[in-house]
Amino acid sequence: MPSGLFIPDTDVDADQEELLLYPPAPQLESFDMTAAWDVVTPQQAAKHLARADECIDFKQRPTYQKDVARFNTLMRTRRFVHYLPIPLCFDPDGVLVNGKHRMTALAGQDASFGFVIVRNVPRWMFPYLDTGRAKSERDVLLSDEGNNTGKVLSQEGTIVKGAMRYLEFIYDIRKETGWKDWVPVRDEKVDVAIFKRNHLPLLDMHAVATRLAKRTRLNMPALLIFNYYQKLAWPQGERKLEDFWDALERGARESPGNPARALTDYTSGAYLGGERFAGTRELHLILLFSAFTGFVKNAKVLTVKVAHGLPMIPPYHPRGDQAAIDAIREALPVAK
Repeated sequence: MPSGLFIPDTDVDADQEELLLYPPAPQLESFDMTAAWDVVTPQQAAKHLARADECIDFKQRPTYQKDVARFNTLMRTRRFVHYLPIPLCFDPDGVLVNGKHRMTALAGQDASFGFVIVRNVPRWMFPYLDTGRAKSERDVLLSDEGNNTGKVLSQEGTIVKGAMRYLEFIYDIRKETGWKDWVPVRDEKVDVAIFKRNHLPLLDMHAVATRLAKRTRLNMPALLIFNYYQKLAWPQGERKLEDFWDALERGARESPGNPARALTDYTSGAYLGGERFAGTRELHLILLFSAFTGFVKNAKVLTVKVAHGLPMIPPYHPRGDQAAIDAIREALPVAK
C-alpha cells in the first residue's frame, strides 16, 4: 500500500522538514475561472442551496447555525458588507462549493445583497477553501485606523466589550438583570474596533487601573468602564471621582465604614477565599457605582454583600438615576 508520503528535491528550513513528507498541492492546468460582482436575491440563494443539496457526488460541509445566525443578523440590520472580496464559489457544473452559510442566511431575508462570485472553480480546491487562520480580535484592534500606538493594551477587548454592553443597558437594549450573561455575547470584531475608536477616553487610566486591580483584586475592566461612564453621567463630580480613586488606592488605610474600604476589603477577601462569580466584570461594576454613591453621600458601609440577583445600576448623579442616564445619552447619542 502506498504510504502517501512524498520526498521532493527541495531545500527548506530545518523546522519545516516534516512538510517534505507530503505531496505538493495540485495546481491549475488551465485557467477557466471567471469573477463577477453580482447581486444575489433570496430566491436565487435558495436555488443555489437546493442545487447543492441535490448534487449526489459532492457533499457540502455541515451547516453551523451560529454562523448562519451571525450572517442573518448582519443582513437583517444592513451591516453586511456588499461585494466583500470573500467570494461565493461555483464549480463548472454551477454547484455552490463555498458560501453555504451566507446563502442560507440570505435565503431567509427580504433584501438582496452583492457578492463577488467566482465560477468554474475545480472541486479539488474545496479542501483548501476557508482554511486560513481567521483574524483575531487582537488582529483587528491592532490594525484599526484609530490605533496610533502600534499595540493593543492588556484586556483591551474585554474592556471595550464591557463598555458596549453597559451602553446597551443605558439605552434599554439590555435589562438590569441577566448581566452574568453579558460576557458570552458574540460581537463583530469590527464593531469592537469602531467602538474603541469612538470612545478612546475609556482607556485613559489603563495603567492606573492595572496597578489598582493588582493591589485590590478589583476587576480592571470594571474600573475603567466605571470611570468612563461616571464621568459622562456627572461631569461636575470629577473631583469627587478623583477622591474616590484615591480612597480605593488607600484601601485598608481608610477609616472603617468608608465605602471604598468596604469594597476593597470585599474584593481582596473574595480573591483570597477563592470566591468565583460568573460575570465578575459586571458584578464589580455594580459594586463600584454603589460604593461611589455611598462615598459621595458620606454613607457608612462596613461590609459588602453580593448576589447574582443584584440589578445593574446607572452611575451616580445628585438628581437621581434618570439624570445620569440622560447625561450619558446626551454625550453619546445613537445615530438614527
